[in-house]
Amino acid sequence: MGSHTSKNQDPPEYLRQLALEIINKIPATAMQIYTDGSKDEQNSCGSGIFIKAPNCSHNIKIRNSDFCSVFRSELIAIDEALRIIKTMTSPDEIWILCDSRSAIQHFSDWTNVGDKTSVSILKNLKELSQQHEIYFQWIPSHIGLFGNDTADLLAKEGVTENLMSRRTLTFSEIFSKTKSLIQELWKTPPTHPWYNRQAPGGALSIKADRVIQTTISRLASGHIRGLSFNLGQKIYENCTQCNLVQATPDHLLFCAGLEREDIYSSPLLVYDFLRTLGLMDLFHAEIVEVEIGGVAIYRPFGEFRRAKSYCHLLYGAQGQHDRRTSSPLPQ
Repeated sequence: MGSHTSKNQDPPEYLRQLALEIINKIPATAMQIYTDGSKDEQNSCGSGIFIKAPNCSHNIKIRNSDFCSVFRSELIAIDEALRIIKTMTSPDEIWILCDSRSAIQHFSDWTNVGDKTSVSILKNLKELSQQHEIYFQWIPSHIGLFGNDTADLLAKEGVTENLMSRRTLTFSEIFSKTKSLIQELWKTPPTHPWYNRQAPGGALSIKADRVIQTTISRLASGHIRGLSFNLGQKIYENCTQCNLVQATPDHLLFCAGLEREDIYSSPLLVYDFLRTLGLMDLFHAEIVEVEIGGVAIYRPFGEFRRAKSYCHLLYGAQGQHDRRTSSPLPQ
């Protein structure tokens, strides 16, 4: 099957017919070796080998190291198959039928092959080629070929086997393993009692304006204005209500007669209690009440001061410019 054959574009029936034509042309006295690799969602890997000799057949399943790539599982299957047939009485022709085109193409530039598994394959091929003719042939997978389906089943069974020996992971496999572990850690919420989210990377979701969101977020995290650090210890200002203990978030909730769960279940109620008790100075700069259109709006004083200055620069300067450039009307 040439490089023009595409598993994604050609129909399975056509691929199966081409594969059977090649397999049927293999001499009956030749040994056929089918290899495959498998990997599950838990990153457990396995290799499967089905050896079909003129007088017998062998089924081999191997458990590989976790996070081993499917590509290297294919190479491990080929390497193990070559190692096994070295101990057997083999016919003159040996055909290795593999459904991984990348594994076969990997050896086309054999002078640049450097990984341990590939070097072992080349050594075994050199030794076996002195007495046998060895052929590599790519065949498509999952098209109903008995040998390939058997190797695929053995590879899947190898995933569930006990790990007998560990092979050294390559750099790309170590990178994949580290990336997977980091993703799992990222998806696990931290154990901080103030941390609450509904999805990875999410934040405290409150359908309210920015002042309320900031107040509730600072109360939940404990990062209020009166917080300071001394020798690694958190120090809070005294509570403005009782003036006896530090105004920690838990104490502020106690003074308001609330509990920590109320921060997430009723954030607007918590905000109203804090504002009514006059505790907003612990979370923001001076909060002022401005009535606009009959609606009371609470904002930090600095925002209105900046808005007033901006309006003065924009409209006041424009008015002065108009007065300077205006001329009296003619009599």
